[in-house]
Amino acid sequence: MHGYSHLIPNGGTNINLLNGDTSISYNYRNLPFNATHANIADTNGNLLFYTNGIHIYNWLDTAMENGTYINPGFNVTQWLNYGLWIQEGALILPKPNDSLQYYVFHEAYINYIVPGALYSSPLYYSLVDMGYNNGLGKVIQKSIPIINDTLMCGEIVSTKHANGRDYWILVHSLLGNKFYKMLLTPQGISVDTQSIGSNRNLYGGYAKFSLDGSKLAVNSPSTKIDLFDFDRCTGMLSNHININNPDSGWAGVGFSSDGSKLYYTAGLTVYQYDLTAPNIAASVDTVATWDGFFSYPGFPTTFLYPYNGYDGRIYWNCGSSTLHLHRIEFPDKLGDSCMFVQHNILCPTFNAFTQPNHPNYHLGPLVGSPCDTLNLTPGPSPKERGVVRVIPNPIKGNILNIEYPVIKNKNNSLKIFDAQGNNVYIRTLPMWSGMHDFPVPNLSPGLYMIQIIDGENRSYGKFCIF
Repeated sequence: MHGYSHLIPNGGTNINLLNGDTSISYNYRNLPFNATHANIADTNGNLLFYTNGIHIYNWLDTAMENGTYINPGFNVTQWLNYGLWIQEGALILPKPNDSLQYYVFHEAYINYIVPGALYSSPLYYSLVDMGYNNGLGKVIQKSIPIINDTLMCGEIVSTKHANGRDYWILVHSLLGNKFYKMLLTPQGISVDTQSIGSNRNLYGGYAKFSLDGSKLAVNSPSTKIDLFDFDRCTGMLSNHININNPDSGWAGVGFSSDGSKLYYTAGLTVYQYDLTAPNIAASVDTVATWDGFFSYPGFPTTFLYPYNGYDGRIYWNCGSSTLHLHRIEFPDKLGDSCMFVQHNILCPTFNAFTQPNHPNYHLGPLVGSPCDTLNLTPGPSPKERGVVRVIPNPIKGNILNIEYPVIKNKNNSLKIFDAQGNNVYIRTLPMWSGMHDFPVPNLSPGLYMIQIIDGENRSYGKFCIF
């Protein structure tokens, strides 16, 4: 997870959610970032390449061969020193059944005659092959138009097909209620359309799939929240609900890890909706109101875009250039129990609206559906299960950091046993997470065992307290 700002050039903040703790570090970068940001890593979490919507850079932070100026036009060149400011304006997906090639979906913006209104046209893709230049990659197809219609700026979102291999990609037309739905397969990209939901106007918004791909939420200043069910087999949207939130603005929506809660903000307030309630709109609850904190004089820590972390939490950036991020500790819980903690993450650089655009790459096949035909494993193989890492070990203080290989499409149970075999602690791990850190009760010095229950599977680890 990366966040960058043009306020401090040539650098940014890396937030590492892979190695057992939420480590934060400064990273020198040659490429400036604004709101547009997409990146991709290998299966070990090593960065491969990234884009700010203008150029594609490799993991050595140099321009990839044939990777400059991927979006043509004046409105791109005037932002060279900053990066494009279209949220969800780029997306990187691996080519199905290919370990070296990646599709980059991207778009620029065009000024409309109405003041402040923008649109995008066309939607492009570029194809990267990491087999070139000793693993630094090369853009082998560049700026290929896919959709030549006028589109809402950004809102390029994706989820896995129900076969667990292919990808759906959705964008929205500028006016009206038409979605463009692309299917990425080993054979390439096909395009279809569907008209459903509210009629959009000239002003942009923000879209998000739930981590299981079953729901899509779209926020815009004019139509507020549009909520849909999504069929991962057919790509069809259905059961449209429009939620007339009391606030309006160009800000974010996001789902809890188990898909039961929807979060929304328009800047000063964060709302939670219970998607299991009979009346979703009536279930609205305020879980955060901006507390008046300024990260730096003139830069308030108001709320902007959410990001689902690998640890099951939601990370929330701010509506101005700040040194802080917010975090929701338990997004699956109702009301104040979700624990929205404001500006509790201090970064070494300012973040100006930057939030990476990632689908749930871990999503597997929809087991039991008509499309589950490829016999793919929906999680780690049995050989990969069984080991829970505790980092560091012995633990320091009362915070336990664990990394665990389980099927990431359900909640899993964790138990801690003392040396005599007594169960001294139990909790539920957040869905879709592969690592988590949490406070443990005041345990006496000694040796302890961790057991994670993943259906019929058991994973084990040990840790010491001195």
